[in-house]
Amino acid sequence: MESKVSGSQPMSISWYKDDKEITSGQKYQLEMKETTATLGITQIEKCDEGVYTCRATNSAGFKESSGTLCWLKNETEITSNDKCRLSFTDSVASLDIVNCSVDDSGDYVCVASSDAGSDHCSSTVTVKEISMQCTLKGSLPMTVSWIKEDHEVKEGEHIQISYETRTAVLTLRNTQMKHGGKYICQAQNEAGSQKCLATLTVKGWLDI
Repeated sequence: MESKVSGSQPMSISWYKDDKEITSGQKYQLEMKETTATLGITQIEKCDEGVYTCRATNSAGFKESSGTLCWLKNETEITSNDKCRLSFTDSVASLDIVNCSVDDSGDYVCVASSDAGSDHCSSTVTVKEISMQCTLKGSLPMTVSWIKEDHEVKEGEHIQISYETRTAVLTLRNTQMKHGGKYICQAQNEAGSQKCLATLTVKGWLDI
């Protein structure tokens, strides 16, 4: 959080959360550069909710400015937990979603409010299933397997394997970074075996 200050020197700056003074340390980073006072908060938790106030004091007295910051998903406030990690460092508010799944799709809004007014930024997150298909030719019977990094891919909660009308399909639900890599579809019958290769790239997180 930032606060612009002006007035005669010398001047002291202090930050408060719900009227209790904040001290600089591992949790809070207090900084003053020219006329800008900055409060950085790492690993925001539920207990960090509240009203933050910046107080500037000099020989003429003191003046205060307060503000709040919150994240919303589909108009419902988000709190920091094992799934969603909120932080505010170097004037950047961040929301990290751990193991992003289809359920995390939605409209996300960051709202900042102060004595001067409020502002917000928003983004829509869409998490989709990923399907890889392999069209097969050859005499039946035929066995089909999927291989990733020398290990056969097995069906599970987030992985579905199907074979219909000579098309083998591998579907990944709730795609995560760990799912990136090279996938091989291998078909085998009495004449021998053939394989095809596909590379899946899962890119990093979304900054809002």
